[in-house]
Amino acid sequence: MADKKHTRIALLALFSLDFGARSISAFLKRAGYPVSLVFFNKKGYSLGLVSSDYFNARVAAHNVCDKKDLELLIGLLKNIDPKIIGISLTATTFRTAKAITLEIKKHLDAKVVWGGIHAIVCPEECLRYADIVCVGEGETPMLELAERLEHNEPLTGISNLWIKTADGIEKNGLAPLMADLDTLPFPDFVDRENKFLIDSGRLAEEYELTSAYERNAYPIMTSRGCMYACSFCSNSILRQRYEGKGAYLRRRSVANVIAELKYAAANRQFDRVRFWDDIFTYDAPWINDFCEQYLREIGKRFTCYTHPSRTDKEILRKLRGAGLYVANLGIQSGSEEMSKQLFSRTQSNSDLLEFAEYADRIGVTARHDVITDNPYETDSDEERTAELLMRLPYPFQIQHYSLCWFPETPLTKKALEDHTIAEGDLEQHTSKALNNFHMYIELSRDTRSFFWNCIKGMAINRLFPVPFIKACMKSRFLKKYPRLLFTAAKVYLKLRSQYGLKPGAPALERKVPYNVAHTVLQMDRQTTDRNVITGEAKWLFEKPAADYSLFPLPDAEGRQFCLRIRNYALAGKSFDFIFMLVAYDDYFRKSPAKAMWVLRVDTGGARETDTRFKLDFPELAYRAGGDKVTAKLLEKGLPGLVGGKLYAVVVRSAAKPYTLIDTLIFEA
Repeated sequence: MADKKHTRIALLALFSLDFGARSISAFLKRAGYPVSLVFFNKKGYSLGLVSSDYFNARVAAHNVCDKKDLELLIGLLKNIDPKIIGISLTATTFRTAKAITLEIKKHLDAKVVWGGIHAIVCPEECLRYADIVCVGEGETPMLELAERLEHNEPLTGISNLWIKTADGIEKNGLAPLMADLDTLPFPDFVDRENKFLIDSGRLAEEYELTSAYERNAYPIMTSRGCMYACSFCSNSILRQRYEGKGAYLRRRSVANVIAELKYAAANRQFDRVRFWDDIFTYDAPWINDFCEQYLREIGKRFTCYTHPSRTDKEILRKLRGAGLYVANLGIQSGSEEMSKQLFSRTQSNSDLLEFAEYADRIGVTARHDVITDNPYETDSDEERTAELLMRLPYPFQIQHYSLCWFPETPLTKKALEDHTIAEGDLEQHTSKALNNFHMYIELSRDTRSFFWNCIKGMAINRLFPVPFIKACMKSRFLKKYPRLLFTAAKVYLKLRSQYGLKPGAPALERKVPYNVAHTVLQMDRQTTDRNVITGEAKWLFEKPAADYSLFPLPDAEGRQFCLRIRNYALAGKSFDFIFMLVAYDDYFRKSPAKAMWVLRVDTGGARETDTRFKLDFPELAYRAGGDKVTAKLLEKGLPGLVGGKLYAVVVRSAAKPYTLIDTLIFEA
């Protein structure tokens, strides 16, 4: 760590979009600058969407910028008293960033810097409000800006920054793209100091790790850039902007990725990893090395984004063996012609089905993205999408996205040119994705979309018979009055939930093993709120009495791991745990054969306690007070361990047996 600097910096991430802010924070901290990270609002999801029930999903109600939250933010920034306030934004959060910046200008004397995808795409628009706009990668220019302020030097000539001056706007050129991502520090997810969350009229320290709607999932990116240029995606713009500035698609080394995950696992509680690369599976040699090291060094379940043409069966099989349990891939449209001509995607439905069927065969759940509310799709296109959805092998997950018009993408330019949309429909003017990015049927763009969104909502749910769905697709009456279809489907699912499934459970819980269903046994609103962000997610503001980190240890003589307990309350000295060992292939079954142990860890009132375990089946041993102790075996449902087979070690609280603490995967 460099010498401590005096220039204080506050970085704001809006509505859970925080990768850029966390990377820049780590970069500045390494140089010795005091950085505060402020997370302004978390984007919550309806329980219905999480369970793929698009009929009973409660429509989101995120404000662009709540007055009370804004007051809390200004009060916090006054206490921090930064010289630089950085705001990371997208088109969706443009209006939020605008409101925040205007209020900052009334109360603080600080340089306001805007960065993120919208700043890169529309810098002139952003400079109407910000003092400085970052039009490229932000780590190095933000550090150079801080250095200039630290030493009272002129703010001029900094690559990647457009700067307001007394004479106008200084438009500095783009610096080459970072070639070696391993030189960057790990993004600022682990350090617990100077991190704040503001949401729904509340301010607190950031206690929980979240990724998208998931609690206890560690987010990580191993690469920057994408090999594709889909017409609706910002990569189609960025690739052109960075032409001649180095390789657009770059990747960290496997060793660097594993080092970040080992560091995080030893210091933060998370039971699964979420890889956010645009396409994770594009480099077969890298994947081979990753799978070998990940299972040995990390051993936690993970999800990633894939593409049928970039993920052959061997790659998928190896990833499954390393812990992959959900593979994300885009369908977007079941019309191959529409996908190719409008979205610039070349995949075929046969490729998608082959991928999904093989994933299902080896025990990986496929999570598919589908774009809805597309004015260019005909009834025939919509019908093809519904037909494809009905052919996908269960179990699967579907994420319906309502089409948003992001500025400067080829798709948006086409829609503006042919007058399908107007300038006021662009995302920076509507902030549509705050409340209707993950589709809500009741917010459909018109009657026709309302009808087809109902059909697609039914097509992903095996509770609706396929002949019935097809009959609805042909009904002229329902096309004219889709509200009747929506209401009937909604009532039907509620009745099935009340009389046909487990009391209190979402209608699809038994049919679709989505992420939350992997980690809790009884699905109701209370248990779901502990695992995903729904509504205001009040638990985000409740500091836990304790948290836990489960991570593998260097293993020369057997299977060894460590359970680290951080006892914040210091009220109770002892913690009771249930350890469960189950074959990984059986992990998601209702009543798998398993071995179970129970034990008590006495912390002695210490703030942090490490307990090291060694598994020598059927014995689970650990050290207590310097003595070797064997955990009490409650159930020996496994006859023994089979060499080469994958097993999961699951740790739960004995006091709250439905609460999962963490999971490790290892090969016998």
